[in-house]
Amino acid sequence: MTKTTKIIPTILLSAILIGVVFTFNTPLNEAQAVHPDKNGNPIAICLATNPHLAMRPQTDMQPDPLFTGITSPPEFMVTWTFNRPIADSLAAHGLGFLTLTGPGLSIQPTSFGPVTNNDQTVKINFDGATVAAALEQHLNNLNVNMAFVSLSLFADYGAQPHLFDDTNNQAPPGIICATSVRGSDAIKVIRPIEVDIDIKPGSDPSSVNCKNLKGNVPVAIFTDDNFDATTIEIELVSMSLVGSSPISVSEVHGELHPEDVDGDGDLDAVLHLDKAGVCEATEDAPLKESVDVTLTGSTTDGLPFEGTGDIRIVKR
Repeated sequence: MTKTTKIIPTILLSAILIGVVFTFNTPLNEAQAVHPDKNGNPIAICLATNPHLAMRPQTDMQPDPLFTGITSPPEFMVTWTFNRPIADSLAAHGLGFLTLTGPGLSIQPTSFGPVTNNDQTVKINFDGATVAAALEQHLNNLNVNMAFVSLSLFADYGAQPHLFDDTNNQAPPGIICATSVRGSDAIKVIRPIEVDIDIKPGSDPSSVNCKNLKGNVPVAIFTDDNFDATTIEIELVSMSLVGSSPISVSEVHGELHPEDVDGDGDLDAVLHLDKAGVCEATEDAPLKESVDVTLTGSTTDGLPFEGTGDIRIVKR
């Protein structure tokens, strides 16, 4: 008898948990759909289960990891996956009721959509520079260069919860209407180490003739107390004009060239970058003017770095 009384609650609990899982993944029926207000605008989402379980969307914050500084992304995208009526309600309300929150961060999106998976997945874009700046300040507050950070996306419909059906404003059995949805996700935030670089060391200005794409452009990366340039992974080096997307640039000899470029007693690194790649990365630079370019990459230990130097394209 004692054994039976212990087993029955376990079976019931398992059935309840399984029911919650299937309720989350099953499309909502008509009684559970978004109810309109007197003007036909959807004001509430109704669900036949605990709203804290069923209304929690599958949330994916991108990019992950997020790099701050010069290499921060122009856009920060969040994808949300819901049951169909919830996704319809999100699309109907537009951007104003959506807020992305995190450490020192509370912003509204710049664009909404497109939707996929039969309109059940929505994509919401935020200004990448704003997100990266707030999270970089968070790293500063923690005095670290890397941290896992939880971000939340909150949708508030600005209406009170409603409990009703189509006839007498009474909630159907088991139906709960709510006016907000929240989803969270953790991302890895990394601040690249800032390094000193010199394009065409010994030349001033650092002129490059892009009419002839043969050859290479030497770039020195300097070692200091915070960075060992001899640990650079040569296959991960990219170059870009400041504010542009990086272009991968290869080392023509396939190896790093250790050298004490600045004469301070430690080994720096010289890369002989493919000239065609350098010219592609700077194709929008004005001729015969010195402009800043950014060199980005990673060490063999996976530590990202970035440095800025000037270059002058004389012919194209």
